[in-house]
Amino acid sequence: MLQRPKIVGEVIGTLLQPEHFYVRPYRILYTEIINAYYADSGIDALSVVESAGRKLTESWLAEKDEVVEKVRALAGRGQPQEAVSHARIVKRDHDRRSLLELSQDIAAQVGAEENPPEQIAAEMSQRAMQVATSTTTTNEIVSYGDLGRRFVLRQKELQAMRAAGIEVGVRFGLKFLDDRLHGLKPGELVILAGEPGVGKSAVAFAAAVAFAKRQLCKPEDKRIGTFISSLEMGDEPTGDRFAQSEGGVDSATLRDGTLTDDELGLITKQWAQNKDIPLYLNFTSMLRASQLRALVVEAIRRHNTGLVIIDHMRFLSADEKHDSAADEDEAKARFLKQEIARGLNVAVILLAHTTKAIEYRDDRRPNLSDLRGGGMTAAHSDVVVFAYSPYASADEEDVLEGNVARTDGELLWRKNRNGLTEATHYYLDASVMHLRDRI
Repeated sequence: MLQRPKIVGEVIGTLLQPEHFYVRPYRILYTEIINAYYADSGIDALSVVESAGRKLTESWLAEKDEVVEKVRALAGRGQPQEAVSHARIVKRDHDRRSLLELSQDIAAQVGAEENPPEQIAAEMSQRAMQVATSTTTTNEIVSYGDLGRRFVLRQKELQAMRAAGIEVGVRFGLKFLDDRLHGLKPGELVILAGEPGVGKSAVAFAAAVAFAKRQLCKPEDKRIGTFISSLEMGDEPTGDRFAQSEGGVDSATLRDGTLTDDELGLITKQWAQNKDIPLYLNFTSMLRASQLRALVVEAIRRHNTGLVIIDHMRFLSADEKHDSAADEDEAKARFLKQEIARGLNVAVILLAHTTKAIEYRDDRRPNLSDLRGGGMTAAHSDVVVFAYSPYASADEEDVLEGNVARTDGELLWRKNRNGLTEATHYYLDASVMHLRDRI
């Protein structure tokens, strides 16, 4: 990097961090080179020593002139064209040391017999996942200046991605979602709530398929997987829903077994065309929070998962007991935000119900107070949006006059850290699971 500063950006792209270097002076040198790169300052031996001279003289126990010569000697030994490969080796060796430390800690804790095995396993699996995803930020203290440099780096990366035609964040190709989410980011939690039967699952599943289909445009090793934890519905009703969407057939036809050969052939053909989309499901019911996390970890490891959909909160159990249902719902939301969205660096959509109080109001349009767990549950989310069916709440006169249709759907954006909170509209024919933007 000192010989050829133009390769610094390529080295940064390997996710190499200063803490990955085993030798302290190398950590210092790398930090100063990165700082100079962000500041558009000169990157050479003398400039780096000027900015980090005291730290280097203390680390090497040498005078400044000797430090300059050491840095120049280091720069002269390298081969610029091998910098990226060497960066990967440095990071790999750091991760190996981390795993060795992890194994030693496991042996020590098991030998001490102070904590139950499941607690040890949960703690150690989180540390192992941090190595796997390179998101080790525990105990990190970031200065205001470093935060600014990270912001600049993120924006440069976003600019480069957009210039290369790469979509930023999770985008579904559905205007009623994308116009408010602006690309769902890893670490974010969206709560999609509503009364039973208003189409929450239909919206979430259609979004999952839409995002997965868009991934087929990418090279296979660059595709982002979507994982659905279907806690409420098993594989048969879920399969029927996707079949309806693929073939445009009525649900009653599937339940009655009256599907024609032509209809079955169409569904088979459509499903075969989409068989390679990176969409994966699990149908285990009543999972504990720690069990769900283990499934997500496996989905990340095997399928490069970046979007997780959980259907839904009611069938997820917190690991600890709570005094009330509201407290448990808050604990679930906090776990999903901190331990899955942020901890595993994925975007999460959680489906949830509204409280029964909404059933006794004339205005059935939900507000944050209607969310199970209330404000404390909402506090852990980045977005709270309610699916709403105008037809289900309409009076007889509106229906007769055609003011509302059975296929009308609305999303009521009650909390949105990244955009507007006005409602968006979509078309949903639940009989054939056909969902699209409403023009």
